[in-house]
Amino acid sequence: MMRAANLKGPAIIIAAMIAGANAHAGTTEDLSAAYTLYKKGAYTQALTTLSKVQGDTDTNAMVAYWGGLCHARLQSFDRAAEKFRTADRLGSKAEDLDYELGQALYAIQDMRAAREAFKRSAAKKYKPAASQYYVGFTNSVLEEPDAALAAYELIQELPDDDNVRQSALYQIAEIKRSRAERISDAKEQKRVLREFVVPAYNKTIDCDNESDVGMQAARRLAELRPKVGSTIPRFINGISIPARSWFVKPSQEMKYDTNVVTEADEAVTTISRKQSWISKTAVFGKYEHIFDRTWVLSPEMDASYTYHLNRDVANVYQNDNVSLTGSLKNRAEYLLFAFQSATMLDFDFNQIWQNWQQKGTLPYYSRYYNLTLSQRMRLFGTGNTTLAFNYKVYQHHDETQHAIDPGATLSHNFKFTRSISLLQILGFNYKDAKSNAYDEMAVKLTSSFNALGFFGLVKSLDFSTSLDFKIIDTLESKNTRGYEKFIAPSVQLTYNLGSHFYASGSYAYTRNISKDTQNYAYSKHVVGGAAGWRF
Repeated sequence: MMRAANLKGPAIIIAAMIAGANAHAGTTEDLSAAYTLYKKGAYTQALTTLSKVQGDTDTNAMVAYWGGLCHARLQSFDRAAEKFRTADRLGSKAEDLDYELGQALYAIQDMRAAREAFKRSAAKKYKPAASQYYVGFTNSVLEEPDAALAAYELIQELPDDDNVRQSALYQIAEIKRSRAERISDAKEQKRVLREFVVPAYNKTIDCDNESDVGMQAARRLAELRPKVGSTIPRFINGISIPARSWFVKPSQEMKYDTNVVTEADEAVTTISRKQSWISKTAVFGKYEHIFDRTWVLSPEMDASYTYHLNRDVANVYQNDNVSLTGSLKNRAEYLLFAFQSATMLDFDFNQIWQNWQQKGTLPYYSRYYNLTLSQRMRLFGTGNTTLAFNYKVYQHHDETQHAIDPGATLSHNFKFTRSISLLQILGFNYKDAKSNAYDEMAVKLTSSFNALGFFGLVKSLDFSTSLDFKIIDTLESKNTRGYEKFIAPSVQLTYNLGSHFYASGSYAYTRNISKDTQNYAYSKHVVGGAAGWRF
């Protein structure tokens, strides 16, 4: 049951002093003591103290109101309702009086009286959405679905939803479903379910598909599937199916790097200690084919060309490269123990052609094959949890750097609101190279915070920041490199012009701490901007 906010301490003392000159001399002290006891949760003692208070009508109204609050917290709702009605009769000015009275009457199943109390609360604009929700709910209990529907729909028009907007949408869907199921003609029933009931549940899920209410709506949709067929634009577990099966994003990035470092996947770090402007042209594309709202087969392709504008330092322009990554991702969406879940099996291939010979050409540099098995489940109300295991085979033009690299990650995406989230990833990997000098074992923690719409202030501006921290056990090279520590904070702002074009600006700092200060220890700053188009 939703509760009203507690009044602030000084308010009761001030109100007692205003109560009038006829109040008993101990009124203020007794009311203050009662409030203190109430705040501590000592409701029985607070009631004892309130019984000692004597005063004029305003004081007695206040005593009755606070007596009602104490009885309500003690779940003595019949006594609470009696006290609240006394406070109302004596002219109490408490703004939440009708709301609290409605709560008490609702608890003792006096639905008609509760409905009227909540109507008065809504009219006074105290918790208007929550009050309207209870008006709708009492109407439903009283079997007045039209009045209930009107109350729930009114909530959608209110600027402040008191956190009941989605619950109201769910009740709307439930009323529409109940009506549809009373239709005897199967064909007409199917039409009504498709045109009115399914969209109502979808609207509920769209409000927040990871909330308990969103999950319940998803389960309702799953129950409807045998009756309406496979026209619901969601997976069987309620996750949204993209409106388009394909996605393409070309982009152009320009950044300034104060210390260009060779960082190709798994390769030995090479530090130039020279700055350069860097241009990166990329295109990403994917296609999703969905089978029976459960299985997803998704090929992806990512290609990029990186060019360093500093042509005076060979250790800089040797990092010019073309990178090509192809992926085949497989996913099964389902409900497991009533939790939204998915099992994924992904295969990735990458090959890089790079100017490592410093001759202005792009010969073969490295490639890898990676197989990942992961399980996603929404175990907690805060968001999805994913456990993944991968096995990577890495090949390099220098055969001594060939390696296998198994690893595991555990991640959780904390969804605070629809637009604000925090992704936490804990990862582990072990690189077993052909030459023991390149063996490594690492533990990595990544925190990524995202605020779409810039905390609700600028709808077209997205803010994100991340922090990578990694501890590397260099194993056979420990005598020279020791345990290395890698830290990389970054921040990015992205401006979205419509649904297709975007432009972004970013800053990143990277530092690698190593015992080998000559070859592996470094720090750098990278400032850049990018623009792209989403098809």
